[in-house]
Amino acid sequence: TAGVILLGDILDQSLPNGLEQFAAEKLFEPIENDNYQWSFTPQGIPSTAGNFRTSALGFADFGQLYLNGGKWKGQRVISEKWIEESLSFHIKTIYEGVSYGQLWWIKDFTIDGNVYRTQYCSGNGGNKIFLIEELDTVIVILASAYGTRYMHKQAEEIAQQFCGEV
Repeated sequence: TAGVILLGDILDQSLPNGLEQFAAEKLFEPIENDNYQWSFTPQGIPSTAGNFRTSALGFADFGQLYLNGGKWKGQRVISEKWIEESLSFHIKTIYEGVSYGQLWWIKDFTIDGNVYRTQYCSGNGGNKIFLIEELDTVIVILASAYGTRYMHKQAEEIAQQFCGEV
């Protein structure tokens, strides 16, 4: 969390008009999401560590943007190179079978003998955006089990169950 807060602060200071305006113009407007709300650090910087709010559809659109290789309705929004880089293995984690890309977790789901590579964003409370490229599927889970031990495991079980039904 501290690292991603620092990253957000660096971006905010480096981008003309700051991170909030940049994200509005370069990400949210192109994917037609005007239903979002930032939280801010005590220094007034858009928080990149959590409490970002949008609808389930807004999160799903973001996931679909990644599944589309960074394109939205044929328009390039995020570079394909960054999509590939961020969704690729970079770090082995302490969690069995889980690795980390660039702000995306990577885990294989095994369902009925089939293995599905899954990349996902993960937030407190069990909030997740799962990408399953092989199934051309985005799964969004909005939850509020904040600070509980079971939240992440439960969200993953729900996503795996969905994959088994596809």
